[in-house]
Amino acid sequence: MNNRILKTALIISLAFNLAVFGTLAWGWAFHARTDKVTTGRDRYSPESYRKHCAGLSKHLGLSREKAKQLEEAVLVNCPRENEIRTKLVAARAEFLDLLRVDKPDEGLIMGKVEEISSLRGELEKLAVQRLRSSCSILDSDENGKLLELIHCRMKSESCENVKCSRKLSNERVEKEAEKGEQ
Repeated sequence: MNNRILKTALIISLAFNLAVFGTLAWGWAFHARTDKVTTGRDRYSPESYRKHCAGLSKHLGLSREKAKQLEEAVLVNCPRENEIRTKLVAARAEFLDLLRVDKPDEGLIMGKVEEISSLRGELEKLAVQRLRSSCSILDSDENGKLLELIHCRMKSESCENVKCSRKLSNERVEKEAEKGEQ
């Protein structure tokens, strides 16, 4: 009987170790494929915006001059956006503190909700300004491609005909797989 218990414990331990190592390997493989600049707090950094603009410019086939103009248009509101994001994080923390009180004040909670909504609205306005300034730099074909990418990114139902970057990368992977089979 002791032998069976030991064998069972050994099998369970091995299975657990395999699961842990599998999880670590998956995490390592996934982490290796992510862009470290666009994760966490650095997601809204000027460097992250520059990399995004470079990829977007390449995808749209922009000249160096237009790519530089696009980058400048995107970066113009970056400090203001970060300021609003900082205020938004603080307002959300204050909101949670208001909810943690034994008897929360409804008026204070709703006031904080209004403040959070206002800050989110300001971020949306800045995003629209960024989009409009970006579109003013592009010609009509480039503008159409950009709007199609945004449309696809928003996961619209009519996205089947839009070749967004994810679809393009999937097509590249499939083509490379076909080449490897030949």
